[in-house]
Amino acid sequence: FDPPLPDWYVRELYKFDMNTYTRIYMHFPSNFWGNEEEFFMYADKKRGYYPFWQNMGVTHKDADYNVLMVTVTGMEAMRIAQQTDEETKA
Repeated sequence: FDPPLPDWYVRELYKFDMNTYTRIYMHFPSNFWGNEEEFFMYADKKRGYYPFWQNMGVTHKDADYNVLMVTVTGMEAMRIAQQTDEETKA
């Protein structure tokens, strides 16, 4: 930056921690999870291990839209981001 940022400001910036988010969209021939809920949560001891699921049919107000989206975070997101599509589908 010109002029340079104050030292105290730069120190605070380095304290800021970003997280990695990966979204996986899965299309199915039929809806086996229902159209009652838009969001599902999954708790696992492993942090970031497929915690947030979204029923995209409810989101798009289309009962025939058979797509689930899962948000993966942290180290699990970084691991999945490095996989091929075939590895993720398996």
